[in-house]
Amino acid sequence: MVPMAPSSLFSKVFTRRFRPKGLPTRLALLFVLAGGWSCSSSPMPEIRRAYASGNFQRASEMLASLEKRDPSNAHLYGMERSLPLLAMARPAEAEKELRNARDRLDELTGKGAWEWFSSMLLDDRQNDYEGADYEKVLVRALLSVSNLMRGGQDADAYAYQVLEKQLEIMGSFEAPNGKKPKKAYKLVAFGSYLRGILNSDDAMHLEIAKSAFKRALEIEPENPLIRRALDRVENGKHSRKGNGVVHVLAFVGRGPYRVEVDAPVTALAFQIAQIVWQHNRRTGAIPNLTRVPIPALAFHQDNPETVGIRVDGRPVGEALTVTDVELCAEKEFAAMKDYILSRAVLRRAFKLAVVETAKEVNRKSRGREKNLGLNLGLDLLGMLWTGAEAADLRCWSFVPARLQAFRIELPAGVHEISLEPLGKGGLHGGARRVRVRVRDGFNTYVLGLFPSWIGAVPLTSDPAEELPPARSDSRISPASNSSASNSSASNSSASSLKKANK
Repeated sequence: MVPMAPSSLFSKVFTRRFRPKGLPTRLALLFVLAGGWSCSSSPMPEIRRAYASGNFQRASEMLASLEKRDPSNAHLYGMERSLPLLAMARPAEAEKELRNARDRLDELTGKGAWEWFSSMLLDDRQNDYEGADYEKVLVRALLSVSNLMRGGQDADAYAYQVLEKQLEIMGSFEAPNGKKPKKAYKLVAFGSYLRGILNSDDAMHLEIAKSAFKRALEIEPENPLIRRALDRVENGKHSRKGNGVVHVLAFVGRGPYRVEVDAPVTALAFQIAQIVWQHNRRTGAIPNLTRVPIPALAFHQDNPETVGIRVDGRPVGEALTVTDVELCAEKEFAAMKDYILSRAVLRRAFKLAVVETAKEVNRKSRGREKNLGLNLGLDLLGMLWTGAEAADLRCWSFVPARLQAFRIELPAGVHEISLEPLGKGGLHGGARRVRVRVRDGFNTYVLGLFPSWIGAVPLTSDPAEELPPARSDSRISPASNSSASNSSASNSSASSLKKANK
């Protein structure tokens, strides 16, 4: 059963068309709504199991069904579904889902008064999913790769948006105490690195590549993959005559998910809540709360660590991490934890204030003996109301844990690329293979998707076309995915930006 947000029912509790007598009755109705919401079950655990076990078709179908049944969260389900779609070699559909999600997340940035009010009535699960900041950034990175796997006309523009969006987010938030905690976020280097390699095989765009690699190296100064890429653009050639380059991009593991924890209220969180409380109520002090439920991060302990790469059966190396998504999420949570706590404190204080207001109203309107019993009932109702509150555990749980890359220079022609998930202690999973065509002086791109030890068949921008016996026409293998096998990803930033914002 898919949970349905009861915001439309909330509005009826206080409207002229539906006005139950007495504030206590209205509080009771709100509690019933809260209980109905909290008891609803989510199908996401089953979907996550299907995805991790390699049943990408099942995961995709269930998520597509959720998009139709719960349209207010369709953008979240679309982000989740983009990964199974990529795993099934359907990058055009993945790009569409990600683009819709990007646009919707941008629309939802900065909640309005009603969203805040409905959140105060129960919890954040009532609102449309606004997304974590790192999700708003990474959706653009995955857009770039998805587009690259079907020709790459807009890949450069999407890659450019990655760092641009993150810097915008980091500079736009100022807390009530005047601080800017988002400045402590971990920057994402993957978009800049991707821009660099996209422009590295075009002599007209080498300055773009150089600038992008420099920016990536500023973010990840110890990364040897990025340092070698910058040195190559500044001092060397793209490749030897007769050779081309294969860039392996790997999405490894499953990213963080959310769990509810009963967290202690920090002094800073209480101070922030007190500032907001006094600004809005102008009277009274906020109740002294010690613990509140919040969504915390949890990490998969069974993720593969990296991907081993073979070319024509010969081992050539292991993919290197360009962006550690888990670390980005961890830095974001640490920076914003006090503000998450303060929001939970305000929500709990609001409910306590409503109950106390109801008790005060009834004290003035009824006799003392009746007040005693009613006040006890209101206290019980308040306990049940706050007890129905829960942390919002929605998240983009299929986002990769690590965005990795590897560069291979090869003679022009057809080669078999084999990718194998690797872990600590020599653990490894089953290899996945794809045949690619390497072109003299140009880049070829391969995407490996390994959410667990069961990976998907790799995608490539340049699939090898083979002529079947006794036939004169060529056909792309069903395992391949791109209809633009001879296209180049060397569009200018200005023209690409215009296309990507359509």
